[in-house]
Amino acid sequence: LVLLDAPCSGLGVISHKPEIKLTITPGDIDELVALQQQMLTKAALMVKPDGYMVYATCTLNKKENEKQVQSFLVNHEDFSLIQDKTIMPMEYGSDGFYMAKLQRIR
Repeated sequence: LVLLDAPCSGLGVISHKPEIKLTITPGDIDELVALQQQMLTKAALMVKPDGYMVYATCTLNKKENEKQVQSFLVNHEDFSLIQDKTIMPMEYGSDGFYMAKLQRIR
């Protein structure tokens, strides 16, 4: 099992860090998406066949979450999405998070 707790925009923890909404820019997010993509590609190399990788962020931004995972899967046909989940702050009285469990199938 490989866990990638990726650096992200932190939009899921705004309740603790309200300055994020004042300082984050679209360019910052684009840079993070590129870094996350590189990290996913490197982390994938460490997953053995039939092994798992969990990709996690503390953001609610679909570009960094669902879209990032979908892009990864298009470029890594040897992985499949087992499950993903977004934790919304209002659902659990917590911070917001995203998690995706991927399996290497070859």
